[in-house]
Amino acid sequence: MNPPKDVITSLTHDSLFSDWKKQHENTFMTHFFCSLSPDFVPKTTWEIGFYNKDSKKIVVFVELEKGFEIKPEDDVFSKETDTIEELSMDTVKLHFSDAVSLAKKKIPETFPHEQLGDGFVVLQKLEGKDVWNFTFVTKSVKFANIRLDAVSGDLVSSQIVELVQKD
Repeated sequence: MNPPKDVITSLTHDSLFSDWKKQHENTFMTHFFCSLSPDFVPKTTWEIGFYNKDSKKIVVFVELEKGFEIKPEDDVFSKETDTIEELSMDTVKLHFSDAVSLAKKKIPETFPHEQLGDGFVVLQKLEGKDVWNFTFVTKSVKFANIRLDAVSGDLVSSQIVELVQKD
């Protein structure tokens, strides 16, 4: 899997992106997304999201073997009170492979009784901080989530969310 910095460089040199950007100047990069297997192996290539300030929607570019494809604009996956923040690869210091190594260590420490199922990782800026945001569905039908600082690698937050409400 190509590192996000290489992917964004390739994307910005791709004619599909260049043509799109000329028509959508009021946009900025918000995230990288990838599906993961329970053992943290990428199941998909990177998807790169761009927020359109005019339409208040997200456009996603998907990395292909050669080039990229663009998905139709879609609603933003956030609360109305959330601020959509710009992600700059210049400030991300922790490489994906290092983030995976840290997450492999921290998730069992943080959630010792949970067995992981499939999940995903998002590289994004939240509350002014670049984070690698790992989320997995557990075998006990919960979401296990940790956020790692994308500069220092420190654990920013962790949570477990029940998917099934118990009466």
